[in-house]
Amino acid sequence: MAKANRRTTSQDEIRARIQQIDEILASGVESVTTAGTTTKINADSLRKERAQLRQQVRGNRNSLFTPIHTSGV
Repeated sequence: MAKANRRTTSQDEIRARIQQIDEILASGVESVTTAGTTTKINADSLRKERAQLRQQVRGNRNSLFTPIHTSGV
């Protein structure tokens, strides 16, 4: 049972990160300065991270269909 809870938490964390990325991208902010330190936001990098995270969420679902290879190989 504990294993299922860890997986659920992990999925929740991934979804939360996707939401954070969506908010950052929607804001249009290109850089953030805090206490004199400027951090430049790389939108392309965030989009790639979001795509990878979405793939992880999709990859952990049970597949409705199972591929059947009929080529004999």
